[in-house]
Amino acid sequence: MPKIALSSGHAKNCRGAVGIIDEWEHNVKVVDRVCELILAGGGQCVKFHDMTSSDSSTNLNTTSNWHNSQTRDYDCQVHFNAYQSTNSPMGTECLYVTQSTLASKIAQAQASSGGFINRGAKKRTDLHFLNATAKPAVLTEICFVDSATDVGLWEENHEAVCQALAYALVPELQIPGEPPPVEPPVTEVKVVDVQIFAPRGVRVDVSVNETTEG
Repeated sequence: MPKIALSSGHAKNCRGAVGIIDEWEHNVKVVDRVCELILAGGGQCVKFHDMTSSDSSTNLNTTSNWHNSQTRDYDCQVHFNAYQSTNSPMGTECLYVTQSTLASKIAQAQASSGGFINRGAKKRTDLHFLNATAKPAVLTEICFVDSATDVGLWEENHEAVCQALAYALVPELQIPGEPPPVEPPVTEVKVVDVQIFAPRGVRVDVSVNETTEG
């Protein structure tokens, strides 16, 4: 199984977004629980919370330096997003530079388990964490701290979201008492344009419905 290095975004004294909930507090909760689940399921995981940095620049360097000091296969950092106060759902996403497949899997897992809108995998080449870590890395945004709908979904489904993230990072896990989540099939509907020429006055009815699952 791959070994995962997990960190919470921001720091105790540099807390990130504050909305209905506090980002730093929930980053820590997710990292603690996901690491616990990976270890319980037979995987390998190490975790880090920055308890000392008081500014963003120091925090970024402290966190990436910790990741690069670890023996691991993948790096993952947990964040919560923010935009503006709203009752509308905003959704979940996962950011990457090279790991598009893993980021897509994580975003889908978080969306399915939490009931969030799936904003998908997004390539970001401007983020320190994704550029500074030496191993394949993703940065996941669980949901928006300033969306009442997102926060409600998170509070209702936080355990399921943590389990889904753990399985997305390490699919081989066997968490006691918790079967792996079933990934929903990808349904593709193909639309085909057909031209039919018939004599004047002759009516032709054509109905085609082809659906594939992969």
